[in-house]
Amino acid sequence: MFKFMLFILLSTSKMALALGTGGIEGIYSISGTHSQRGAYTGELEIRSRVAGPLEAIKIITYKNFKFENLQVQEVWTGEVKETSPNLVIKYALRRGDYIVRLNDERRNTEDFKTPLEVEEKYLLNKGVHTTNGTYSEKLTSKGALKSEPIWKNLRANLPAPGEKIPTWLKPFIKITTKRTGFNDDPYVKSFKHREEFKKITPYIVFDPTDYEFYQSNREVLRVVNKVVDTISMTESLNRRNAYAYSLEEKAHSYEKNMQARHLPENTGIITSSQMDDQKKFLQYAADFSGGLWSGLYAGSQAMRYLTTQDPEALENFKRVLKGMFILLDITNDPGQFARSIAPYDESKKSEGWIRGTGEYTNLMYLPKGNNDMVKGITHSLMWATYVIPEEDTETWDLMKQKSLQLLKLDLLEDKKQNQPSAVGVAAIIHKDKKLEEKFRDLFKNPKIMLGGYSFDTTFYVRGSADWSGINLGVVGAITEIMVAKKLGAEHISKQVSERLMDSWVTYESSRRALVSVASYAFAYKKGIRGPKFKDMKNNEAKWKDGLAQAQWVLRSVPVSRPLLDVEIDHSMKPEWCLSPVPKLFWKGFASPPPPPSYFYQGLYDYPLFELKSYFSTYMWKDGAFSFKGSASKNMEHSGADFLYLYWLSQYAGLDWK
Repeated sequence: MFKFMLFILLSTSKMALALGTGGIEGIYSISGTHSQRGAYTGELEIRSRVAGPLEAIKIITYKNFKFENLQVQEVWTGEVKETSPNLVIKYALRRGDYIVRLNDERRNTEDFKTPLEVEEKYLLNKGVHTTNGTYSEKLTSKGALKSEPIWKNLRANLPAPGEKIPTWLKPFIKITTKRTGFNDDPYVKSFKHREEFKKITPYIVFDPTDYEFYQSNREVLRVVNKVVDTISMTESLNRRNAYAYSLEEKAHSYEKNMQARHLPENTGIITSSQMDDQKKFLQYAADFSGGLWSGLYAGSQAMRYLTTQDPEALENFKRVLKGMFILLDITNDPGQFARSIAPYDESKKSEGWIRGTGEYTNLMYLPKGNNDMVKGITHSLMWATYVIPEEDTETWDLMKQKSLQLLKLDLLEDKKQNQPSAVGVAAIIHKDKKLEEKFRDLFKNPKIMLGGYSFDTTFYVRGSADWSGINLGVVGAITEIMVAKKLGAEHISKQVSERLMDSWVTYESSRRALVSVASYAFAYKKGIRGPKFKDMKNNEAKWKDGLAQAQWVLRSVPVSRPLLDVEIDHSMKPEWCLSPVPKLFWKGFASPPPPPSYFYQGLYDYPLFELKSYFSTYMWKDGAFSFKGSASKNMEHSGADFLYLYWLSQYAGLDWK
């Protein structure tokens, strides 16, 4: 057990006064010196609890010790072991939380398993003495307790069970676990004694701790109940970078970064960016899903323009719209389109990128545009009908040409669910009654009706869902609702809005922010509820909570993506638990099936500043209950995810700051 004892001077007269006038409880001022970090000041609070020993909360702030130019502050919470004749307090500090490697520094397994136990002993009539020579301090005064503690841990595990596993689904999961050897896997077996494993209880980890503090103390970095080192300060910095800034400031930061590093002038399609070791831009890095992320960025700029009338937003939108047109043109095949484009890079040939021809020789494209990418194109064209004035004949002529080109794609025949949006957009742009009628008739097609128009087809079962599909479903629904609205097909718009609300009910306990905000903007705000919502118990209270949680999701996005060589693994924590339900269990029917490790997922979904913000290309498509990942300091992703959800919230009229 890692442990050290700290003996500290306490002024005799003031201790006697404290004990003689109301006991040990109160707030004491601290002055001290750390052997490496120098002088500090702070407070120690001793307070009784409903049950158990007295609680101790200690906050110290270093005068000169800084990290990333921020003043470092330590917060420890512990319990009082002895009050007379000396004051003895015991703390337990994490030596490992969730970063397992940062650059060349690595945590070992023991760091995560065993905390560092610190025992502080304040002596009477003794000089300052420490067994390890690290901290030397004294308590200089005592004040009365305030109504609230000087620091509060607000972290909570919110149950996210979803529905019980339906009887009809159990055989499919059983087949998956048998074909993949999941249940016989030694790692899976090691969790079978855990109660949450037995009960299949997934949780959303909600942690607003220190939000209010950082809103008012941007220049400070708090390290809470952790041993202070580079890794723990880096973990703390990502929380600070999420909570110290307003949503508007974050949007401005991501927008500025988008224009500087993620949107090549000649493509209009989002890329990641390759950085040097000093975090300076080197070159654009091709993104395999640029068509979809760019379409959603275009949507963010359309909603920004409709909300603010900012001409910059309209120019950004038009730039991306032209990129969507290149996706349709660059393949030189009317039945195919590119899933992404980027500035030409000879080294990318081995990854399947193809150099463009003719006017596109300075570009490369990734062939085989698919169901996901086409939604980026239709989403962009839909918003174009709302924000591009018809007086802009040059852009409208291109919209007319490309909307018809879109209808010729082979994909629309293979994936009929994409036809309504494509046909409806073309009907609006061309003012074509026949296409408008076809749009309406498509919703009578059995494949469309059974695919989620006539009734809800979404599912979330004990932590398992088609997470990427949720993002696509929301984007597709928004496109169809807005197209139907433009065409005056109110019954279609209302029906799709009801399905959107149905999906919110499905994912309510998993608290998917994009679903909540989109449901508010395109259904709830319009008075549309849907049958599942009406049948839901305590529906309005759950709705209010879900929308509040969505705001916290936006707050939990850092002001910028960390540029770090980092590996994260929450499963190293003793409190982490594997889920007995395989992730994406339907993938177990593949031949050959993936190994058991493919299906690992946890029972805890962590805040974005503790996991996905480090490495995700687009957080709203990522699976909940993931627990590990890695990133490179030389690769930065765009932040189109934050911009889309933020401007959706503003377009919806949510007064989120």
